Amino acid sequence: MESLKVLNKNNLNLSVVVHSPRYQVNSPLVLLLHGFTGHKGEAHIESLAELLAKNGFFAVRFDCSGSGASEGTIENDYRFSNYLSDIGVVLDFVETLPNVDKNRVGIWGHSMGGQLACIFASMRPEIKSLCVISPPSIFILPNNDMEQMRNSGFFEKESPVLGKMR
Repeated sequence: MESLKVLNKNNLNLSVVVHSPRYQVNSPLVLLLHGFTGHKGEAHIESLAELLAKNGFFAVRFDCSGSGASEGTIENDYRFSNYLSDIGVVLDFVETLPNVDKNRVGIWGHSMGGQLACIFASMRPEIKSLCVISPPSIFILPNNDMEQMRNSGFFEKESPVLGKMR
């Protein structure tokens, strides 16, 4: 386990912990996202990271801007959009570490972290697996989107803020 600081796009240091597998040769990576007002040190996140590393994965848990041991305040920096950006910054950093298999990247999120994991996975094609626990509803879909969802298993929309979402 290694504790790191990663500078985000708002020049705040994010507190990041990387759990490395024993044999670090082309190992898959899983990002672990905490929920609303949560933090990387919660028992369920820490134990999952340890279990993943024990089973051959790099597991990365971090506190988003304004949360836990990361810089910023909940009043000024703890924002959905900042958290989404922080995920990208952390992933971009971790993918530069030796022995991380960039072709086997997954993301796991709890509650708000689950909602963000869904959005992030829809924006980043390198995310190959997604697991969410108790995410809040993301959208109420109009009828034509529900029909598209039934026919294809997904829907696509263009968001002015998030870009193309699938």
